[in-house]
Amino acid sequence: MRKSIVLLVISFFLSMIGKSQGYEHILNQIISPSFPEKTFVITDYGAIAKFNFDSRKAIQTAIDECSKSGGGKVIIPSGNFFTSGSIFLKNNVNLHLEENAHIKFGRNYKNYLPNVKVRWAGTICYNYSPLIYAYQQKNIAITGKGTLDGNNPVLKSWLWAILAIGESSKIREAGENGTPHNERIFGHVPGNKKHKKYHFRPTFIEFYECENILLSDFLLTKTRFWSIHPVFSQNITIRNITIKNNIVNDDGIDPDGCKNVLIENCTIKTIDDCIAVKSGRDRDGWDNKPCENIIVRNCSLHSGGYPLCVGSDMSGGVKNFYMENCKINFGFHAGFSVKANLDRGGTVENIYINGLTIKKVHKAAFDFRMNYPGYRGHNFPPKYKDILIENVNCEKVKGYGIRIRGVENTTVDNISFKNITINKVQKPVLIYQGKNISAKNVKIEGVPVDKIINTNTKN
Repeated sequence: MRKSIVLLVISFFLSMIGKSQGYEHILNQIISPSFPEKTFVITDYGAIAKFNFDSRKAIQTAIDECSKSGGGKVIIPSGNFFTSGSIFLKNNVNLHLEENAHIKFGRNYKNYLPNVKVRWAGTICYNYSPLIYAYQQKNIAITGKGTLDGNNPVLKSWLWAILAIGESSKIREAGENGTPHNERIFGHVPGNKKHKKYHFRPTFIEFYECENILLSDFLLTKTRFWSIHPVFSQNITIRNITIKNNIVNDDGIDPDGCKNVLIENCTIKTIDDCIAVKSGRDRDGWDNKPCENIIVRNCSLHSGGYPLCVGSDMSGGVKNFYMENCKINFGFHAGFSVKANLDRGGTVENIYINGLTIKKVHKAAFDFRMNYPGYRGHNFPPKYKDILIENVNCEKVKGYGIRIRGVENTTVDNISFKNITINKVQKPVLIYQGKNISAKNVKIEGVPVDKIINTNTKN
């Protein structure tokens, strides 16, 4: 009786984090930037609509002039444009791609130097510049119905991905040891024969410590690494974006240590995660900002990894994450997942998933795990708590309907499942080291699951 009352109270508490004042408060804080009516057309600065002509200087000059004059819109007109290297976005600039505008990026990584400050897969360092980069800028945007084409060198990217596995211990050591950021240099350093050349691929769009961001309407394709990666930034709107990729680690949208983020009406198809909420990796994430106040709604996702997840880089903490009315067409791993391992630390809390349609996933409809790969032998278990998932219809799961995996002496706490139908599964439920897990109106293959019991099994 006492346990039932506790679960009832927890369920009521979790329901309050849904369409609540917190949700509306976040929406009210996210305001898209506005820009002066001035326009700067890149062809006026020497850009030519030919893939065999380098328009990089013209594009950057137009951006610089626009920012210096107080801001406005830099126009990429209809046509095929080529830039050999990075574009650096500046204060008060809206980089606008007109319909049928197509920007293709060069493949020579030497043109993505000098190294800039980024967070590479959870660790702060200096690396090759992202294809589009901004550092400590305000009121910036990329808009319009054109195409951003990363022109990914597929074979080279796979080779670099393999090489980076062997090199990643160095960047993890830098984070673990607290090495000063300006000493963590991992991109190429021309002329310095003593500096090892690392193979950490650059992201496509990365805005680092920026405010008031709008990304809307364009197609992003052929990234080399993560696609859209705002870091330590706030007041971000990402809407009506289409992302189509085909390479390892081609995440779609990864807000990382950010605050007040709205992601809506996006269509994403990737080999890796579609939307992954992050906040740094291991010790390097603990003293940095959490990722908080994130809203994802009305998105369509297709992933060879995790369509919608928190982690695995979540050491700075993730809180106040709301998802509503999204569709998962396919996910190789799980529909919604929270993932980390015993190196991570950090807390994931106040998560609300509402109105999710899942067509097909392989391993689990919902998966909460603390034993994610990459564990290096430490003992800093993360915490997952206060999660509500409701109004879900799932057609087919090859693995589990619900899978919760804590670890010895660390439980996954306070998860409530409501109004969920899972039509076909191989294994209904697995809970190991779960505490205060409740289910109301949950049916798996037509069988009601009124009470989910800790099975105390590691299988």
